[in-house]
Amino acid sequence: MTCLASRMQKQEQSRWQEVQNAFAEKNSVAVVLLDEKGCVLCTSNDNSLCSRLLQSEYSPRCEEFCGKAAKMDSACHVKCHAGLNFYAFPLQIGNRKLRVILGRAFLKTEDYRLATQKMIEGEWAHLFSAEAFENIHFSHSTVEFERIAKKFIELAKNEPSFTELIGVELDIAEVEKIVRHEVMSFESRVDFHYWRRIFNSLLDTDYKQACNWILQFLNEKFGIADLALFQIREFSFHRVAAFGRFSQKRFRVQVFEEEHHLYEAFNRSKVLQIKIGQEGRAWFFPIVVGSKISHALLIKSDHLSEEITRRIFRFCREIRLQLEILRLRYELDRQALLTEMIKKFNRTLRKSKHIDIWGSFLQFCSDAMQSERCSLLFYDEKSRRLYVKAANGPHVEVIQREENLGRRIAYRVLKEGRPILANSLFAAGLEPAPTDWNYQSESFISFPVIIGNKKVGVLNITDRRDGSEYDEFDLEILKSVVSQVSLAVERAAFMSKADEYEQLSITDELTQLSNRRYLEARLEEEVKRSQRSGLPLAFLMIDVDDFKHYNDSFGHTEGDEVLRILANILRETLRGSDIAARYGGEEFSVLLPQTTLKEAQAIAERIRRKVEQTSFPNRQITISIGISVCRADCQPIRLVASADKALYEAKKKGKNRVEVFLGDK
Repeated sequence: MTCLASRMQKQEQSRWQEVQNAFAEKNSVAVVLLDEKGCVLCTSNDNSLCSRLLQSEYSPRCEEFCGKAAKMDSACHVKCHAGLNFYAFPLQIGNRKLRVILGRAFLKTEDYRLATQKMIEGEWAHLFSAEAFENIHFSHSTVEFERIAKKFIELAKNEPSFTELIGVELDIAEVEKIVRHEVMSFESRVDFHYWRRIFNSLLDTDYKQACNWILQFLNEKFGIADLALFQIREFSFHRVAAFGRFSQKRFRVQVFEEEHHLYEAFNRSKVLQIKIGQEGRAWFFPIVVGSKISHALLIKSDHLSEEITRRIFRFCREIRLQLEILRLRYELDRQALLTEMIKKFNRTLRKSKHIDIWGSFLQFCSDAMQSERCSLLFYDEKSRRLYVKAANGPHVEVIQREENLGRRIAYRVLKEGRPILANSLFAAGLEPAPTDWNYQSESFISFPVIIGNKKVGVLNITDRRDGSEYDEFDLEILKSVVSQVSLAVERAAFMSKADEYEQLSITDELTQLSNRRYLEARLEEEVKRSQRSGLPLAFLMIDVDDFKHYNDSFGHTEGDEVLRILANILRETLRGSDIAARYGGEEFSVLLPQTTLKEAQAIAERIRRKVEQTSFPNRQITISIGISVCRADCQPIRLVASADKALYEAKKKGKNRVEVFLGDK
């Protein structure tokens, strides 16, 4: 009988689990059902970030929030240490007092941004994996949680498998006492029916596809032929998706109202009109996140009725959170992909002494920007002309034969040292390229290549593989990519010029890292560069904890093996533009060009943690790290001394830690 009862209970639990799973997925929330002792009965659609943290060393922090909320007698809204929000409420059913945790979702895009930053380069970086972001939940407000909680109660009331699972008859009147707030009907706040199928599907797709779906839906619902969705960066418009006349290349978008008028218009629920070049005017629907206009919906129509305008405006307000989340995901994915590509490029430079540096540089930029056609033009000071250093894509031979190469754009970029981003030659005021060049797109980026303090050439990127346009985000990415890759190329070029004797003179024989002589030479160069350009510079001093005791216990041969393993860890962990050196004895140093203090702390912590997790011969090894950054009056000797003081402080505070030099007391 006991076995039969147990099987029946498992069957009811399985049935209710299916019902709860469907409910959680439909409402895009996590649902956790707990018994009187706080033990989990059923979990559905859990937030993947939440699951990742619960299985890590941060589970005690999670317990401070979910654990305590599960034991409270009243309903409560909670925001946990990860920025996730949930609604916890008791279910008093007969003599059983159950508990439900519902939500585990982000309410603000800023909380999501901070969480992703922690996972990629912050304190959770060692937990990073694609699975951590597989199932992230978002919601509008705490009121939304209460609305879903009310639906959950109704579901439990009408679902036999729930009452059979817990073994009592459900008295819904008793249960509903726990939902004390008068919940505003979600359906009454918006015309839910006309946008529900878009809203429920947006977070299941990618950013670009979602933008196309939004326009397709508006086109079908309201019969609007000409409309476009733009991303706005510092009030410059970058088209993400377009229908009708907005799909054409030759138009210019220009806001004629001042910025404060746009904000005022949004706050007053007022739709504006803007100039769009020769096309006249278009209706401007702002999509605002926080205090910034993140996107804009433009509609070209002779007349929009007051009712349609009102409904479209509400629609823009309702989708703004989903749209911003998808944009953040898109940019996060791009950043992660490019970071991995830079690592791969740096590994390629390190492996081969005879690599075509500039050809590899061009191919890397082409892949990073998803470009069909790229060219790298170098400036010859003797002839005072640009020539093709490297090029890929169709019709390369036509460009190489061009006598007045660069006259339209490249000379201007080289002279001014500033990039040009254009989505339309007409809008940018540029003349078309020769017809035999056969460009497929008018969208391009022309970017100056600067090595050291010298402008050596221009990188041209065009004809994106998916046919979309380049935007400000692409330009920001390219700035970061070219900056880091230029440093790696500069270093590779420097190393390739040295003969075998010179290589030996700047390389530590034991670890095969740079030696102190090379480090000091580069330190002098990088400090000057930092002062000249205003770019950040950081320096790490690393020391093996209790290394003398290790040598005394196991011998110098074993100690040498520890140093070799540490050198390999530094090579695997650092970027190609970073310079790691054996400073002397068991001390290592790392020069981090174009690196802020926050970034240096993340890198140092990554190194420290990697050493701590590595298996060494004989016993565990740890390191202490001191950090200093280049300031206005920075000098190489002071940069090293400051890091050394921070290292001493790390030793003083117990070793196996990272400390930052904060100035002499």
